[in-house]
Amino acid sequence: MKKTVLTFLAGAIVMALGIITMMPSMMIAEHESKYSTVDETTKALAESIKANGWSVAGKIRNMNKTIQKHGLDF
Repeated sequence: MKKTVLTFLAGAIVMALGIITMMPSMMIAEHESKYSTVDETTKALAESIKANGWSVAGKIRNMNKTIQKHGLDF
């Protein structure tokens, strides 16, 4: 019983360390736009989405200021 609990705890610790290590890099994927402004990029993206039969659920927002406040520089 004691070995089972220790094995479980060791597995949980390894999983937690893996999650803590990998999650930050998975949160925001940066792709540099070929357009010069956010407005041009969002317009082209919205047109491409519509042309391919997809839809945007909600409003497209410029998140640059919010992201910069949290330490990610563009």
